[in-house]
Amino acid sequence: MNRKFDTLPVWLAKIILPEFWSSYIIYAQAFLFVSWHTLKNGNRFYPVLLNPAIDETGGFANPSKSKINSLFPAKYLPKSLEWNLNENANTFISECSEKIGFPCFIKPDNLYQGIGVQKVYSKEEMVQYLNQYTANCTVQEFVDLQEEFAVFITKFPGETLKIQSLVQKEFLTITGNGTENIQQLLNKKLRYRMARKKIDPFWVHRFGEIPGVGENLLIQPVGNHNRGTCFYNITHQITPKMEHIFHQIVPQHGIYYGRFDVKAKDLQSLETGDHLFII
Repeated sequence: MNRKFDTLPVWLAKIILPEFWSSYIIYAQAFLFVSWHTLKNGNRFYPVLLNPAIDETGGFANPSKSKINSLFPAKYLPKSLEWNLNENANTFISECSEKIGFPCFIKPDNLYQGIGVQKVYSKEEMVQYLNQYTANCTVQEFVDLQEEFAVFITKFPGETLKIQSLVQKEFLTITGNGTENIQQLLNKKLRYRMARKKIDPFWVHRFGEIPGVGENLLIQPVGNHNRGTCFYNITHQITPKMEHIFHQIVPQHGIYYGRFDVKAKDLQSLETGDHLFII
């Protein structure tokens, strides 16, 4: 996002910047499009036919993340463990500590828009998380790679996969100047002000700290728009090599449409498949 927008008040940003519009407005056109084709084809199941490999709704209604992950080659997936509500928490946390380690990411198995996704740094934080969410969860190893991308693909049965769009994520960070504290630096960021309800609980105890000159602080490690992450359109950098790699990664049958968040060493990783993980 152009830094000139950082000075905008929140109410004005919600009006003039489409990326902050309500999801009801954003999806209205898609809803009308799908409704029309549903009526036109006389098939009330039209919206759920795209990805039959996921589940009976084609992943349309709160699909299981663990089920989706199981469809992809293991070498492109971070190490993961599944938490079941009926499982003993202490046993599970010990297994996570042994097989995955800390820090790691934990996320509800069937929620969307980054709801409930959290980076946890210790057994104690995981205990707090599991006590808070009454849902099955996936624990995923922390992939320490610099870049994160969102890759949107389509594939007609029997045809080669196409990447329709590609975005690069820029996480919310601040840079110290030696005089202002963390809260003062954050208040200058529109993206922080738009997402402060999701950020403040993790930083309120450090707001008074003054970062040194040039010191960079990663404020939000979860790459979701509603957590302050900026998405840069780099669709013009899609190459046939990228499409070839994702044609190999995506299941050949039953997955025809979707967006994948991936961690990678750099943009070239999307062409080689090396240092590339679907998260």
